[in-house]
Amino acid sequence: MTTAVPDHLRRFPCMEPWVGSRYRDQCHQRLLVVGESHYLPNESTIHHDPGRWYQSRQDDLSAEEVRWASTAGNITGRWYRAHRIYRAIRDELARTLTERGMTPDEFPLNHVAYCNYFLRPAPKEGGSMEGNAVQQDFEVAEEVLGWFIARHGPELVIVTSRFAGRYAEGVLRDHGIPCVSTPHPGSRWWNTVCRSYGNVRGRDLFCNFLEDRRWATGANSISR
Repeated sequence: MTTAVPDHLRRFPCMEPWVGSRYRDQCHQRLLVVGESHYLPNESTIHHDPGRWYQSRQDDLSAEEVRWASTAGNITGRWYRAHRIYRAIRDELARTLTERGMTPDEFPLNHVAYCNYFLRPAPKEGGSMEGNAVQQDFEVAEEVLGWFIARHGPELVIVTSRFAGRYAEGVLRDHGIPCVSTPHPGSRWWNTVCRSYGNVRGRDLFCNFLEDRRWATGANSISR
């Protein structure tokens, strides 16, 4: 698998995955967390037509749209405090590290890499790609995930979207990477026990996977 940056990320560099400064720390395995998709403001339309979207580039977006589509910007900027998915992931990472006797980074997402599986924003703000994804969405998603694996070598992957997980898990199995899919942290099932998830909460699936796969080794402290 080539490590050359995929065409879509050359067109939209703002959508490149986030790689935390502590992702390669020796005290834990390299963990990639995968969400479902970015969003654009409700008044945006450029992403409604897949053909138009995949022929476009970042310069075709407004400054506000670029802010919405920026992976790193979402994690480190205003969305970090306002958007439930990042806060939920932060909390579970900090909890797991603390339980292993380790001191988390002041910004726990520094310990992981993060990307969204689909590279076309969901049609509606806060919506899903389920029922809206077309073949090109799947092809670009698989290409970019394969590129990330070749370039950054994740050892464990958690997909925080059951819909994206249906497709991402196949790519990850082909590469021999252990993975699990959870409900979206913004859904009620993140904090509610669900029979179809084995009578546990989504957040339990997240933490149990990290514990079962011994993500963190339990060294004394990894704060710097």
